[in-house]
Amino acid sequence: MKLLVSSLILIALSLSALTFLALERPSNELGDMQNVAMMFLKYLQRYKMHIINPKEYMYRLNIFAKNLQNIKNHNQISNKPYIEGINQFTHLTEEEFEQTYLTLQIPASKQYKTQEFLGDEVPSSIDWRDLNAVTPVKNQGSCGSGYAFSTTGALEGIHKISGKDWKGFSEQQIIDCSRKQGNSGCHGGFMENAFDFVIENGILQENDYPYEGHANFKCKKNNSNQQSYKIQGYYNINKYDCRGLQQAVAQQPVSVAIDGKFLQRYHSGIIGDCGSSVNLNHGVLIVGYTEDFFIVKNSWGTNWGEDGYFRITKTNTCGICEAASYPYSINYQ
Repeated sequence: MKLLVSSLILIALSLSALTFLALERPSNELGDMQNVAMMFLKYLQRYKMHIINPKEYMYRLNIFAKNLQNIKNHNQISNKPYIEGINQFTHLTEEEFEQTYLTLQIPASKQYKTQEFLGDEVPSSIDWRDLNAVTPVKNQGSCGSGYAFSTTGALEGIHKISGKDWKGFSEQQIIDCSRKQGNSGCHGGFMENAFDFVIENGILQENDYPYEGHANFKCKKNNSNQQSYKIQGYYNINKYDCRGLQQAVAQQPVSVAIDGKFLQRYHSGIIGDCGSSVNLNHGVLIVGYTEDFFIVKNSWGTNWGEDGYFRITKTNTCGICEAASYPYSINYQ
């Protein structure tokens, strides 16, 4: 019954929008906008979004239309190696998208171990998904917690590669409990801070501290019967060392920061350019590479991108070689 009422409301709003467009738009534009309005209705139904206020509905419809035009313009440029498309962010402005999802907070420089790679030979390609060292793609929802998912992905990778049973670790614990280390819950954080938390406190499996998609003001205490896992430390790869980053990924999945502004409308293909101004604002996980690109796991669900992943060239595109780190020696305590 609730679903039926929601559907009827959406249809009524769509009809109102079409009536408004018929009055406000020139006749030569009306057909296109009517198509967009119907696409928007299907979009809301697909992503289970509920908009009751008519003004908000029209506002989102106009944003949706602008994003559709941007997608069309991008895809008409023949030399672009990646395709844009409709996803769960098409109803958002670029500013709204950045404020909610691009919330990485890189702290002032601090002491950390760096790993030097002196011409080490590496395979020409590797994909840790094929080696069962990557957990399924997760979805952070509207919580700005990409840093937490990047962290747990790296922990899950090294845990499996170390020969232990497959485990999924708790992003929610990092969100709730790592403020002392400098993170800000659903308002952003940084992978190094999260690794520091795991060194000091350990981390639970996600089944023991499940994801809620919002920050809790209190950190839940570990029960005595819950296994917690600690790492001895983590390495940072020298800034701009893309060769070193590839060598690290040859050993295990690696947490990285990137400029995610081009990900809002990403659908498929290889990202090869982020423009001249790069701002590291999102945490993701490199899970493999080929001769031409890195394979990167995101935390926006499997309906986004290439089943939750994207590909990006290995020449520090979007700043991917500027802030990379990975843990070592994980054991339960």
